Amino acid sequence: GECTVAPADERRYERLGDREASPASRYSQDPLGELESLGRRLEEAGMERGGNLAVQVVEGGQHRMKSWQKQIEPLLEHLFPASQPSGTE
Repeated sequence: GECTVAPADERRYERLGDREASPASRYSQDPLGELESLGRRLEEAGMERGGNLAVQVVEGGQHRMKSWQKQIEPLLEHLFPASQPSGTE
């Protein structure tokens, strides 16, 4: 598909635990590969890893609330950084 340009003020945080989905998942045969593909497409649309884009595979991460709770702080820090670049307030 065609990539569109991401808005300048958009921030994305995409993460997946390496134990969240089994290879027999009805949703995806390769969820980690799909996450990486999504990251590449977002970069093609103008997003920058380490900037407005975070793509992360969490080692040992599972599809469980306890696992997600450990990730809430990095998510919030990425989406709502303490200092915004000038002109984005």
